Amino acid sequence: VAEILGPAFVNSRSNDLDDILGECGSNTPILFILSPGVDPLHDLEACGEKRGFTSARGNFQNVSLGQGQESIAEQTMDNGASQGHWVVLQNIHLAKGWLHRLEKKLEEMNNMEVHQEYRLFLSANPPEEATGEESRLIPPGLLESCLKVTNEPPKGMQANLH
Repeated sequence: VAEILGPAFVNSRSNDLDDILGECGSNTPILFILSPGVDPLHDLEACGEKRGFTSARGNFQNVSLGQGQESIAEQTMDNGASQGHWVVLQNIHLAKGWLHRLEKKLEEMNNMEVHQEYRLFLSANPPEEATGEESRLIPPGLLESCLKVTNEPPKGMQANLH
């Protein structure tokens, strides 16, 4: 495969956030597919801090989705896109009634000029099963517009002491 298609089709992609950020621009959301015991927020905060994005500075915003958080998430996205903030929308699977609106909003934003420093990070649990209604929880257009990242939980006691 490497000889015919090249090493990019054989080598696995890095999950280092710096590498991931280098692969996408301000119009490409990054979707973290969550695994048990893995929360990307700590790594996002550390990476953001290295680049000058922190909650204390007001340019790193985190919205944990649940009942009634949809309008806050949209407003945070709008502000972030115009001002060049990093926006994290956690647990989008908890707002399944809003996901089609999010899909449309991302489509609209893709046709707009957004601040070059703007980044949107999403997190969601994977569907419980690969068939049935649950497998369509996240709209296909939303999935297609995102760079998808999966993380394995740390293995062994030493890795879990992080």
